[in-house]
Amino acid sequence: MNISELPFYSVQGEGISSGVPSIFIRFTGCNLDCGKEGGTWKCDTRNIWANKIDYTNQQLIHNINEWGQFFNVVDGTTHLVWTGGEPLLQNNRKSFFDFMTYLHNNNTNIGINVYNEVETNGTIYIEDFAEKRQIYSLISQINCSPKLENSGIPYNKRIDNGALQQIVSHPNYWFKFVVSDEKEIHEINESYVNIHKIDTARVILMPACDNRNDLAETTRKTIEISKKCGYRMCTRVHILAWDKKPGV
Repeated sequence: MNISELPFYSVQGEGISSGVPSIFIRFTGCNLDCGKEGGTWKCDTRNIWANKIDYTNQQLIHNINEWGQFFNVVDGTTHLVWTGGEPLLQNNRKSFFDFMTYLHNNNTNIGINVYNEVETNGTIYIEDFAEKRQIYSLISQINCSPKLENSGIPYNKRIDNGALQQIVSHPNYWFKFVVSDEKEIHEINESYVNIHKIDTARVILMPACDNRNDLAETTRKTIEISKKCGYRMCTRVHILAWDKKPGV
């Protein structure tokens, strides 16, 4: 697999699984580049996911063992978080599938109940039905972070209706929107929630912030937006704890 930084053990810092012990595998490459040509915020991992490290299935197992988390991973206590970049790009999702196949084939004497979280931008439509079924059967939770106008990404590049419908078909999907202003709720509703009949209980708002100095203020602002619109919100735990430090 091609990853952009060495896998690391931490806790999930965003979304519905905030605080859950997790091992993060960050794939290289993304089909979007938020904030590069405008917008009110910039991707805070671009300088990481642009890197490329060749990594084998054996190395990932060794990494998990070094953290002392192998049995916690296989029983689902510690989550595997597949992130990026964009983990559902074709080569990345093949690597994900190959790793899970490798894990099952080499541990036939124990039960494998891995909890896989996949973090996607919601623009990757998997055309092959059989492949989509295989991949989705291995994903325990989809954390979809669709991009709004505040990302600076053109509408026709950041919205793929077919991909969004596939995500909504998964039994455990979550939509997480980065917000900086109350007016963006209208965009969330009109471009995503209403069209795709997204369960409003599965929508999460998150502050548009990439540094600790601004996090308290932007979190308070997101709380007020959440109170008005009725969507749940989350902050960014990893930024609160480590600011911009990667790999933690």
